[in-house]
Amino acid sequence: EDTIEDTIEDTDVSPECGGLDETCCESDVCNDGLVCASGFCEPSGESCPAGLECISPNVGDPDAPVTMLEGAAPTLSGGIINDSEWILTSVDIFADGTFSSFVTVNLSSGGNTFGGLRFDGEAWGMELNLDLILTGSAAGNAFDTDFQNELYIASCFTTATNTIEGEFLSCGGSWIENMEPPSSVDFEINGGELSLLLTIDQEAMGAALPEEYQQYAGMAITGDLLIMINFEEVTF
Repeated sequence: EDTIEDTIEDTDVSPECGGLDETCCESDVCNDGLVCASGFCEPSGESCPAGLECISPNVGDPDAPVTMLEGAAPTLSGGIINDSEWILTSVDIFADGTFSSFVTVNLSSGGNTFGGLRFDGEAWGMELNLDLILTGSAAGNAFDTDFQNELYIASCFTTATNTIEGEFLSCGGSWIENMEPPSSVDFEINGGELSLLLTIDQEAMGAALPEEYQQYAGMAITGDLLIMINFEEVTF
């Protein structure tokens, strides 16, 4: 049975880029069977390096401001990730297309939103306490409920054009309640600022509604919720 290395050797390897252990071609393109990892083409599905340390970041103080913004979330442009530490500074929520027109909803901080992020070689770790209060009304009836999630990521990672990729819970950890963790998140680094774009899917949003409104979730929630978490670089 052919190994992945045999498959790679049988592909049309470019002499300049795209081959095994060669630099990635333009737009992070590699030959078949390879993925771009930190600027070089490596076998797809390659596991974390043996003995990779599961790292945890320092976290900032509560309470990072939470703001609901109108319109669609911006497209993030990526950047170069170096060894660094980051503290959560704000959370922006984009609910364009998330809720039906007959539902009025607001998301605000419950007073304990904080987090941190750290990159170290091929490893990264993120801790985020997303303490939100979901308030609103439907058919003239007001409701409010806590929507609190403790997120912890620790794994190896690679980057593509504007995404951080990996098995984010390979060191254990936790993700948004009622959701499987993603295999990639969009990111952007601009000087000493970094943003990640998280998606809370329609099913997880429905599960966050008060129990007496669960039967209306399919009508009230019509799309995913996008959350931009913003960090600033710090030195400890």
